[in-house]
Amino acid sequence: MVVGMSLSAQVKNYITLWGDLGEASLLSDISNVQNGASLGVGGGIGVGYELYANRFLLDVGVGINVSHSAFSLNPYASTLPDQTDSEGDRFNYIFTLNDRQDAYTNTSLQIPLLLGAQLNRFYFLVGVKLDASLLVNTRVSTVISSEGEYPMFIDPFTGMPEHMFFNDYVLEQKGKVDFKTNVMASAEIGWRLGHIDNSTGFDVPKPKTLYRIGLFADYGIFDVHYRSNKPAVVLPETFNAENMTSDMAVNDILSTSQAQKIVNNLLVGVKFTVLFQLPEPKKCVFCNDDYTYLYR
Repeated sequence: MVVGMSLSAQVKNYITLWGDLGEASLLSDISNVQNGASLGVGGGIGVGYELYANRFLLDVGVGINVSHSAFSLNPYASTLPDQTDSEGDRFNYIFTLNDRQDAYTNTSLQIPLLLGAQLNRFYFLVGVKLDASLLVNTRVSTVISSEGEYPMFIDPFTGMPEHMFFNDYVLEQKGKVDFKTNVMASAEIGWRLGHIDNSTGFDVPKPKTLYRIGLFADYGIFDVHYRSNKPAVVLPETFNAENMTSDMAVNDILSTSQAQKIVNNLLVGVKFTVLFQLPEPKKCVFCNDDYTYLYR
């Protein structure tokens, strides 16, 4: 009974609410992508339960995370050789793609299981998060220019839309893809805010509501994307003097033959947590010194 009373005095239970915000990336070695990674922003909110026992922390919960991240692709050129224009002259038709951005907006359900410790104001948590994507929207945009390279002329023909040589044609395509359910390795380190009372020796705070702020990192352990062999861009295969833009299309980079290696997702940022202490069990009215002595 004495041992049970001692342990109960050191154990506290909390309902937690959190919000986080940071930099979101999709990491992979993809050809034609600048730096091999995407850049963006992500964050989420959640609710959970925390057990505090002798400085030991156990956190579980459920949250919604939204990340928006975009790949920047290097300029790309494609040539249709030996074409014939409307006047019967032979030439090479050249496409140039610039300023391509492949953006992904991923909404996912996350279930964290974290373990850690707290010492005075300092705390840390490590563990895993199940990350299940609910919806992934894509947006691909690029600026396309074209020109005609004639053997009898020094300079190429460009800026002549009436002859299908155009500048700065914006091609944009939106869609949806699927991401795999993933397991993310998670780490958090930070500082507890507010008053702390050390008089009991157990670092028990006076208020029933606590606040924490910390830095965190979530890294996807497994491949998040489904491989495909689609081309990154679809262009006309022959010159059409009436229309050279209607058959053009783009596919998001993770759904193409260029993304055959593993893709990991990463979120690094700041997390703010509010903890609401649950009511403690009422003390036994019979558990006084005389009563305890009789039952030794």
